[in-house]
This record gives sequence, structure tokens and C-alpha cells, in this order.
Amino acid sequence: MQSKLLRILEGGEVRPVGSNKTLKTNVRIITAASIPLKKLVDKNLFREDLFYRLHVYPIYVPDLSDRQEDIPILANHFLHHYAKKQNKKAINFHEEVIDFMKQRSWNGNVRELENFIERIVTIATPDASTIEPSFFQKELEEELANFRLKMNAFIKSIPLKDQVNNYETEIIKKTLIDCSWNQSEAARRLDTSEKNIRYKMGKLNIRKPEIE
Repeated sequence: MQSKLLRILEGGEVRPVGSNKTLKTNVRIITAASIPLKKLVDKNLFREDLFYRLHVYPIYVPDLSDRQEDIPILANHFLHHYAKKQNKKAINFHEEVIDFMKQRSWNGNVRELENFIERIVTIATPDASTIEPSFFQKELEEELANFRLKMNAFIKSIPLKDQVNNYETEIIKKTLIDCSWNQSEAARRLDTSEKNIRYKMGKLNIRKPEIE
């Protein structure tokens, strides 16, 4: 198969099955591999001449674990998709769930993350607006416990000012969620002014998630 593909790339011709005529081709070949082809070349499992014929403009896609900033974006996309599909009311994640997902090693990359979100939405109660750690599968309990131990050790090293900001962010965001992001109602519940709520939202970068 490798030698046939190489002939097509080199000669730009193909012969359809059952035909004795060759046809000229004018195509752009894009290939992908889950295993580095150079390693296969070194083990004599992949033709070196074919490798260099394909290796014209390589594009390296890092693993999901190396793209932590993408995890919340992808997770929210999958959350909205499966919540709608399962008629659930979940629209966001608890901060601890986001932190857990960002530090986790996703060996299955995006597919594993999608599967994780689908399962957690399935377990979530129908009226829950926030995905809580309590919705985790039982097999994740030990991993979650270890994560919390690491986070507690990390928090102790965070300056008091940052800890206060994080705590304030969590309180304001949870209240806004409970009030369907009605700032006036949230201000009344927290016994403060709506102006202060808007100020805190800007200062702490609290934003209402966009629902697709």
C-alpha cells in the first residue's frame, strides 16, 4: 500500500480498479497520524522515501493536556450540546470542576473530554444549573480527593489578597447564577448596590456564559 501511494504522489497518476488506463490527478494530499511517523521509519515500519514525500509542511497539534486554556471552551461547548440533548438545565461548571478538568491528563484528548462531559451531564439532576463535583462518577472519587489535597497545599501558598478575590468571585458568580444573572436581584441578596455588583464583575472578570 505504501509503495502504491508513493507512485501516485510521484507520478500523479492513478489506475481505477478494473481499468487498463491511467488517469492524471491534480489533488492535494493531507495526512494525519496518531503515532510519529519518524519513529516508524526508524523501526523500518514505514518507508523513508514516502515519509519525506509526505513531510512537506508538517503541522503539529499538541495534546489537550498541553492546551489547558482550551479545556473550559471545549467543555462548555459539550455541556451546552449534551444538556440540550438530554433536556437538562445545566449551563455552567462549578469552579472546582473547571480546575479539575484543566489539571487532568486527557490521554484520549478531545474525545475523552467529550465523553467525560456527556457522562457527567447524564448523572446531573434535571434541574441543576451548575455541574457540581458531586456529579462525578464513583471511579473519579479518589482522583478528585487527590486533586483537592494538591489544591489545598497550593492555596496555602497563595497571597491573602488573591485568596479573598477568588472567594469573592465564587460568591458573586454563584449568586448571579441563582438569580439568572439578574444583577439587581443579586445585589439585594448580597446586601449591596447594583453599581458595586457591576464594578466587582468588571474587576474580577465575571461574565455571563454565552449559550449557543
